[in-house]
Amino acid sequence: YVVSGTLIVHLYPSRETTCPQESHTLTPGQSLLIERDVWHRFEATTNVELLEVYWNDSIDPTDIVRLDEGGQNRKE
Repeated sequence: YVVSGTLIVHLYPSRETTCPQESHTLTPGQSLLIERDVWHRFEATTNVELLEVYWNDSIDPTDIVRLDEGGQNRKE
């Protein structure tokens, strides 16, 4: 869910693919449901504040893999 700014979400058919299969541009108030096991990447085209929400009764916290991290003002 984008609170402020503009975000592009790239969806990939597999981890090995470098070219996205599709991309979605989100602006404030918009969100995108990404199905489980879909590789994706966020690209902020402006300063962005977003909420990334996970829900699933059987989610495994070790299942989340971050291949890269970015942002100048990341909050730890």
